[in-house]
Amino acid sequence: PCENEVIDGLCPHETIQHLKVYSFGGDRLPNWLNPEDLQNLRSLRFSCCHHLETLSNPYFTGVTQGGSTGQHASSSTNCSNGIAFVAFTRLTSVSLVSCKGLKNLDQFLSPKNLPSLESILLSDCTSLESIPAQEFVGFVHLRFLKISFCRSLVCSRPSEEIMVLPPSLRRLCVWCCGELDRSFPSCLQKLTSLTVLCLVECGNVESIPLDSIPCRNKLRYLVLRDCKELSSIGGSGIPSSIAFKYVGNCPKLTSVYQQSGWPSERNEEEKEIRKWLPM
Repeated sequence: PCENEVIDGLCPHETIQHLKVYSFGGDRLPNWLNPEDLQNLRSLRFSCCHHLETLSNPYFTGVTQGGSTGQHASSSTNCSNGIAFVAFTRLTSVSLVSCKGLKNLDQFLSPKNLPSLESILLSDCTSLESIPAQEFVGFVHLRFLKISFCRSLVCSRPSEEIMVLPPSLRRLCVWCCGELDRSFPSCLQKLTSLTVLCLVECGNVESIPLDSIPCRNKLRYLVLRDCKELSSIGGSGIPSSIAFKYVGNCPKLTSVYQQSGWPSERNEEEKEIRKWLPM
């Protein structure tokens, strides 16, 4: 498409730190979106780029050392068996919103390519079928993970291998994401720092053992809504550490009082959490 050529000619300055691409009509990444040309990039957001099918890039698949891509910056190159992988070493935030043609992120969204990532937002990517969620544990700096309305996600792995998360994670939200919710509750077993847990329209979730997960004394915000098969949250109920909770329309969860509407926020922190959640 001609839009690929147009955006290739809009190469931003190498010192740019924050990049937002909105309503781009091309079907591939611009040639300049690579770690060599944008070494200072800290945040990346694609919104309403409906024809974009993949975020694959030759830099993310590896090139033979001394190959056609030229010299790599030493600060962003990892070598293994003669293959050079160039990484966005300063990129901390990735957001992909309403990219309805996007089908997989397997090459792009990996710790090898994005070693400093702190925040991941995937929302309303309705054709997205595959994400490397089993590798998320390698994002050692990851703090915020929000995946919503990615209904086509297919997960063929055993439940304990679908999504493996790092201990650094502080906020987790999964809302209507195909088979990704089969990773619960096993994906919670390494989370020692989690303070916010939000599960909405997760039809495969049957139990969340809040009394046995490592973050049980740090969890402060809990949202469980429209999880039709959820029947247990552990024998001890909701931990006393939780200051804000919203449990609603989970018909099999009879042991917990369920609210009919979203509770009022009582302070600035709760307002900020409410804004972060895709409610």
